[in-house]
Amino acid sequence: MGSHIEGWPTSMVEALACGKNIISTNVSGAKDMIYEKKNGFIVFERDPILYAKAMENGLELNNPNTFSLQKAKQYASSNLNFDFNNFLLIK
Repeated sequence: MGSHIEGWPTSMVEALACGKNIISTNVSGAKDMIYEKKNGFIVFERDPILYAKAMENGLELNNPNTFSLQKAKQYASSNLNFDFNNFLLIK
């Protein structure tokens, strides 16, 4: 995710839910979804060399899926439970 500006980044949420590591610039949602050096990296500078290095480092992370899935579960239980219970269930 190399954007300058994002709303809530759907592709980052999808990567998280699939247990993938995430490399992102400091856009909305990045700090909520990325455990720095656990399931990805946030690149604060607008430098393509630093971004490429973060991508290389992301490939070497141990078990990023564990941390991504843990974060996805935390997000789903805390934020989506209300929507599920109030809007998605047919009563």
